[in-house]
Amino acid sequence: MTQRKIANEKKLAEGKLATLRQDNEELKKSFSEDNLDFYEEKELKLRLGLVRPGERTIIISQDQSLNQPDSLTAKVSSPKSNWQKWIDYFFGK
Repeated sequence: MTQRKIANEKKLAEGKLATLRQDNEELKKSFSEDNLDFYEEKELKLRLGLVRPGERTIIISQDQSLNQPDSLTAKVSSPKSNWQKWIDYFFGK
């Protein structure tokens, strides 16, 4: 490579580096301490189930059997005994 190409590539690389450093500084400013506190609190709540005093945790789960309309009507219409459920399971009633 010639000296001119090397100098040109060096200048381009230095420009990219300056742009990346500026972007990095802007990102650091955007993540102020308030944002970090909010993020930490969110993670503590999600991962560890911790809550602040006075707050309550509500856990919503999706029951797979409720998604099937046949099993829903069977549960609502008449409760079956255990042996009837086994017969239905094995013989597909």
